[in-house]
Amino acid sequence: MYTLYADHRSGHCYKIQLVCALLDIEYQWVEIDLLQLQHLSDDYLAINPKHQVPTLVIDDKDHNPVIITESNAILNYLAAGSRLIPTNNIAHAQMLQWQFYEQSTFQPPISTIRWIKHYQNMPSKRMDEYHQKLTLVKENFAYLNHYFADHHFLVNDNFSLADITLFAYAHIANMGGIDFNKYPHVVSWLQRIKSQPRFVSMPT
Repeated sequence: MYTLYADHRSGHCYKIQLVCALLDIEYQWVEIDLLQLQHLSDDYLAINPKHQVPTLVIDDKDHNPVIITESNAILNYLAAGSRLIPTNNIAHAQMLQWQFYEQSTFQPPISTIRWIKHYQNMPSKRMDEYHQKLTLVKENFAYLNHYFADHHFLVNDNFSLADITLFAYAHIANMGGIDFNKYPHVVSWLQRIKSQPRFVSMPT
């Protein structure tokens, strides 16, 4: 039995929802509203002291719960042994390479510009920060656009966890001010992911 503590607005949480849909994994969703600071409640801190989402709780038949945090760790646990994780050692390392890139470089500035533009309505005190992060996002999208000119997916042209990992925030970067029309190869990649069997959209 899986219980996922998550906020529907979070791309990190959506990654888990998407991989569960693609692999037909059943789970219970418990909404943790970050805007209402529910991640800071005593009840939730007892589950995840880092007060972050998502958190996956695995409850076995003996009711000995195991807790996994960090979205990409959860992804790798849920997809273990599936078609989404390459069996070749080099391809597997390349998949992890993209997942590390997502955490260190790709996702953080997208989260920032999305938050400032969509949720904070561009406060003047954050304009310098917004434009700095927007520049980084544009650089990352230009890099991906060049890559996808010659590749259908991120690892050996096979759909994998790497694609799910980057898709989660790439496909909502327009909420932060990214013009998708300038990155046609990225758009084609996004569409290839959306055409996967059992694909589900991010909740609104």
